[in-house]
Amino acid sequence: MREQWRRFGAIYIFGALWLVLWAVHGVFEAASVLHDAQAHGQPFEWGDWFTEWMRASFENLQSEAWQVMMSALIIERLVSKRKRFAASEEE
Repeated sequence: MREQWRRFGAIYIFGALWLVLWAVHGVFEAASVLHDAQAHGQPFEWGDWFTEWMRASFENLQSEAWQVMMSALIIERLVSKRKRFAASEEE
């Protein structure tokens, strides 16, 4: 378990952070849909919220989220490669 954490810890941290931010985004999207519905005299509908949340999530996924995940993968690869290089120098 410890070895797995060392190898993939950055990915786990970024993944957990992404899930938390996605949930927070859903809360704020619900507030936005509620505000729009009230402005037009309509009741809040979960289907409207889900559609808007998925649309906005997909837009974010196409840009920022992929950048964060790729950064995490690159950092993890560089760190693990550096550790392997340092270990081979010691031998």
